[in-house]
Amino acid sequence: MKKPFRLFVILIISGCSVPTLRPSVKGTVCDNITGKPLEKVIISSYDAADTLAGTNTDGSFVIPAVKDTRALFPGEERGKLAPNSDKLLFKKEGYITDTIFIFDKNSTKDDKVISLETIKLQPITQ
Repeated sequence: MKKPFRLFVILIISGCSVPTLRPSVKGTVCDNITGKPLEKVIISSYDAADTLAGTNTDGSFVIPAVKDTRALFPGEERGKLAPNSDKLLFKKEGYITDTIFIFDKNSTKDDKVISLETIKLQPITQ
């Protein structure tokens, strides 16, 4: 039981980087009809358990990278993303909530960031 803890401490002290489960995610949200940027859009995990970010006045947002910081037990491997963690909910009052798959064919990805194409929310018509 002490060996995994020692290894974890040694890795931290030696300056090894913590594995990234998901790079940061960035993008812009706008009104589907007017094309104007939408501020204060709430971006949450797919199960809506965690609010991850909100949009700025220019409609832009950045969700920080997810790091796997837990110590491993002997024989345990680093896991993949949790189910549905590759989907985000975009919510704003007066608009239809949208779900986005972050690894969509229209997104671009490198080791540090996933850039989403512009997310267009549809206003609710009365």
